[in-house]
Amino acid sequence: MEQNEAVELAEEIVRLDMLRDEMLEKLQDIAGTHTFELLRSVQNRGFRFTMNKQTGQS
Repeated sequence: MEQNEAVELAEEIVRLDMLRDEMLEKLQDIAGTHTFELLRSVQNRGFRFTMNKQTGQS
């Protein structure tokens, strides 16, 4: 029983990892060079991130 649960959890982790990769690629398309700055900002909630959509600069 525990072995089945472990396999299911491993499969879910792999699925989520693949989804994360897809989402990161999409974020990189949108935020460009600001991607990791934006991720840190959201994770830390330390400052408000703004990006100028016309120039792609903050």
